[in-house]
Amino acid sequence: MTSDPSAVLQGLLARLAAGDQAARHELIGCAYRRLRCLARVILNDSFPRLKTAPAGLETTDVANEAALAMYQVLAEIQPATPRDFFRLAAQRIRWLLLDRAKQSDRGRKELVDNPPPGAADRPPDGDSTGVLEALYNEIEALPDKEREVVDLLYFHGMSQSDAAAILGVTERSVRRYWTAARMKLLQKLPNPLPTVPGSFLEP
Repeated sequence: MTSDPSAVLQGLLARLAAGDQAARHELIGCAYRRLRCLARVILNDSFPRLKTAPAGLETTDVANEAALAMYQVLAEIQPATPRDFFRLAAQRIRWLLLDRAKQSDRGRKELVDNPPPGAADRPPDGDSTGVLEALYNEIEALPDKEREVVDLLYFHGMSQSDAAAILGVTERSVRRYWTAARMKLLQKLPNPLPTVPGSFLEP
């Protein structure tokens, strides 16, 4: 990648919009490092239990599945700008991991309801999937700029200056959107929230 990855992404998106389907493959290759970083953040912060049995997911697993999902969705949805691409990537990885968490919850419940012979009776582990789904739904419902700032700063791990450049606003505006988004999410979601160190909702 060049020193200006956004310019590279914009060029690939322009080619895709012009009908160059080879740009889809190049786009995923160009953005794979960012997708892997995004997968690691969401997996470690929101879904650490998916890294243990029975799911046993690793960052590379999620990144590869996300890359395939993005490749497929780009055949139907063509982001016009890098900011649109980043938003789509964050959304799809959140959906992917929520689906995996629900599958894990169903499997755990089935195991508890129908334990194998000789298995010790125990209640299911605490489940935060419902709260996380509510959190992600509330993120989707934020005003555009606030939602984009949450996606770029938290999920994509960008600096405030990089986010400001992507959004075409000042760093001061980014800080204002970030604060407003956190306040809205904390007010709308259940208390206490299941957070881990480093979570953007941590007090």
